[in-house]
Amino acid sequence: MNEKELCNILVNDIVKEYNKINPKNKTEIYLTKHSQFFVVEGETSIQTPINLLKLLTPRVKELSKDESDNPINIIDVIVYNKPPTHFLNLKNTFKKQETETITKISGPTTSDRYYGLSLYSDKTYQILLKYISNHIFRKNLCREITIELNYDFLFSSNVDNVDLKLSSDNCIVNLKWLQSLILDLFPFEIDEIINHLKLNEFDFENEIKKTMDYPWFKIDKIGDMILL
Repeated sequence: MNEKELCNILVNDIVKEYNKINPKNKTEIYLTKHSQFFVVEGETSIQTPINLLKLLTPRVKELSKDESDNPINIIDVIVYNKPPTHFLNLKNTFKKQETETITKISGPTTSDRYYGLSLYSDKTYQILLKYISNHIFRKNLCREITIELNYDFLFSSNVDNVDLKLSSDNCIVNLKWLQSLILDLFPFEIDEIINHLKLNEFDFENEIKKTMDYPWFKIDKIGDMILL
């Protein structure tokens, strides 16, 4: 296991612990591994600090081969009782067959933003875009597509307030028609997405470890994507 994966698993463990306290917590935190210690920073709606040393020590012993990590030292500079403010502004490009490149990292390693987010953030909408793109590719509508989503999800559950844009150079159907179909078929209200994909039952450590058993691989809408 490389240091990036270690940081992602540890920050995911913290978010899971917050979910036990309040399933609807709003959190954006980062964990950075330095040579002799870990730093955890960010913001959360959770009001009371948890014992990060107690939580993470057994995990580091389990996962890390670096003897300097044991015993571990953790510096907690998280701002508690301060939920991060999120206005949704996503623009992701998906390819039918993606190849992952591994970059060697020197110096301190910081967890990916995605794994330090609670579900009540743009994380759920990043997952929604994966869910939508998977349907598009399984329907063989294109080989590559960019999906842009703007939505003030903190204050509105009205799909009319969703600004969805698609772009692709190889889509076999009209993009405006596909955009309208997506808005009709897929959930956009945050609780509805979480419940539909059962995200509160999914451990994102499985994604870090690439088990490929992901809720957004569900293709339950494929039968409703009727081509005109």
